[in-house]
Amino acid sequence: MKLKKIVGKKLKSIRLKNDMTIQALAAQSKVSSNMISRVERGLTIPSVEILMKLAAVFDKSINYFI
Repeated sequence: MKLKKIVGKKLKSIRLKNDMTIQALAAQSKVSSNMISRVERGLTIPSVEILMKLAAVFDKSINYFI
């Protein structure tokens, strides 16, 4: 499986487990909802900086996503 898809699936999974909308995650992480949506759909690989912001919301290390 491609890395883009793995990161996207993990992000969507943890977001839904935390009962969080893309908009709520965007607000908390300071990452645009458009970017989050693109990552979740496996269209793009987030930069390390973006991954760190997203991971911090869920109190995870970036290793969780890869």
